[in-house]
Amino acid sequence: MDTKPFTVINTQKVHEAYTRLIPRTCSHSIEEGLKAKTKDPLWFLSRQWQMGEFDIGNGGHPVKADLSFRTQKVDALNPTSSDPTGFSPLKDHSVPLEAAVEQEDMAVDPKAWDGRHLEYNFSAKTVEQTTLDVKEYYGGKLDWYDFDIATPVAAGGTSRTLTVMPAGVSFKGMPSPRFWQFEDGNVDVGDISRPNLNFLSMLFVEFAMIFSDDWFVIPVEQETGTLRIIDSLRVTDTFGKVHSINPVVDTSPLQQRWSLFTLSGAKGAPSCGAQVFYLPNTVAHALEGEPIEEVTIARDEMANMVWAVEHRYSQGSTVINRDDEESQKGNPDVPPSVRPPAYRLKSYVPLNWIPYIPRQLSQQSGQTVLRRARSDEKATTANPQYKGRLIAGSKEIFEEEVPAIPLQLKRHWKTVAFNPEQWELVQSNSTWKLARSYPKKTLSWIGRDKKPSGKQPPSLLRFDYIVEK
Repeated sequence: MDTKPFTVINTQKVHEAYTRLIPRTCSHSIEEGLKAKTKDPLWFLSRQWQMGEFDIGNGGHPVKADLSFRTQKVDALNPTSSDPTGFSPLKDHSVPLEAAVEQEDMAVDPKAWDGRHLEYNFSAKTVEQTTLDVKEYYGGKLDWYDFDIATPVAAGGTSRTLTVMPAGVSFKGMPSPRFWQFEDGNVDVGDISRPNLNFLSMLFVEFAMIFSDDWFVIPVEQETGTLRIIDSLRVTDTFGKVHSINPVVDTSPLQQRWSLFTLSGAKGAPSCGAQVFYLPNTVAHALEGEPIEEVTIARDEMANMVWAVEHRYSQGSTVINRDDEESQKGNPDVPPSVRPPAYRLKSYVPLNWIPYIPRQLSQQSGQTVLRRARSDEKATTANPQYKGRLIAGSKEIFEEEVPAIPLQLKRHWKTVAFNPEQWELVQSNSTWKLARSYPKKTLSWIGRDKKPSGKQPPSLLRFDYIVEK
């Protein structure tokens, strides 16, 4: 029987196979490899033809970029999300937004604080009437991703055209473009540990080792507190061809519209596009004092309720530790050793533990809130069980705002210094010296923060039981 080579052919497509050639040296010396001898130039030309390197294509590099954009300055804030007409102009644009939103006095809560959601909600508006909304800001530091576009981006603004030369992306450990150049040994990209199959790690290594020289950067300065809208970006390469660059947005059939640095639409509306970016005037670093009020909100599954444990509260300029106050009272449920067994209707819970019980708002929607209650029978409206303002402003809390892990609410002073320092020439003893002046402004305000807290001990609430000896 004759044996002949054959090819497996599918009726739909011929299956092609590729073989990867990896050179391997038989010696432990690297001398032969460093010589880089060209023993067969025809083989190199054949491999270049096989890999398609002889195909005609524009391999030019960018030499000039023309960027046209507009800026709109934010000049008004609305701390009341329920009133769309409650905008007031910003008196000082250098004041950080955190201070303008969180600012409160000793008698009135900030208008932006939502006691039902335990977070800040406010809006900002530009001169051209473009509105930005902020939802679920719970203290700390504001950033661009906290803002959502509430209205279509209005026309107008300060126009500007910038012409620059794009610069290549560079980072430590980047492969060197020259063959004989030794690379930086401080970074070993090939030694990136990935215990499990991680797509992001593989993508990062592929970008660093293969495609890093294909990316360019165009530096553009933007004033804080402004909304920037890019109208066009045209790049000219070394052959004189002009390319119009569009934002990188997912246009797949699923229409997921994946993009970077894009402001989302408020209330589920579509985003405004990748050409719009807002740079808020926020605090770079603020000094925070000790809390003047501290509350822990935790679920009690055994009692089927939520407890707001008040640890500290302020009385004038004095901060009082309420945990110490309750510990000094002792537990009245613990009887003397000579006392016989006694009946208790319910167990004793410290007075700084304020209960929240579930309450259904409507049967149609099924929405449930946690309504503030009391465990002290002597508590009244004039003399409530709570002492601080955090619990006082949260008569009802939406149930979804209290997770399984406890929450920690704080009120504390924040201080920030802004405006850069200045240097000027001054004359002293017939000599001129460079002296430093301090035009910095110092601003202090009381802000609120919400963070996850540690484990809270159970309340051990019981009903209808006997206290043994």
